[in-house]
Amino acid sequence: MFKKFRHLRIKRPLAILDAETTGVDPATDRIVELAILRAEPGKKSTLFHNRLNPQRPIPQEATAIHGITDKDVANSPTFGDVARKVQRLLDPCNLVGFNIKRFDLPCLMAEFSRAGASFRVNGRAVIDAQEIFFDREPRDLSAAVRQYLGKPHESAHSAIGDVLATAAILDAQLGRYRDLPLNVD
Repeated sequence: MFKKFRHLRIKRPLAILDAETTGVDPATDRIVELAILRAEPGKKSTLFHNRLNPQRPIPQEATAIHGITDKDVANSPTFGDVARKVQRLLDPCNLVGFNIKRFDLPCLMAEFSRAGASFRVNGRAVIDAQEIFFDREPRDLSAAVRQYLGKPHESAHSAIGDVLATAAILDAQLGRYRDLPLNVD
């Protein structure tokens, strides 16, 4: 269990959350698993974790990602059953997650709406650790040249330089990841 932050200083409760779902569309897909770690200044953190019955079949594509099947959640509560508890747990927390802004938070907001429970983000800080990761660990062609070729991309943003770098990266990837096929087909 998470004990405490070594570097982050908090003055207000903080909820770190993650949701597993039936798909990627918050308007139509449902949460099948929700975990929330609530950290408070000077207190021991608490963990909420529930598998949830989405009241619809879980597509095989989703199960392939998170491993949760219809059978796993058949006797679980629905989001509506736990909505008030989740609402109390998140109040008045700032929010943290990995891809929370584009995925987890929209899914959570849609579930609250379907359950007839209000949940507002206004007045809360929302920290997306994925945004920090992408900002500090770029995932662009120059970063790929550094990672796969071990050198700087001297001719970045020139068409010929980018084409030659891309060809060398593809070749290096095929050498590193032995499970990739060595032909285009």
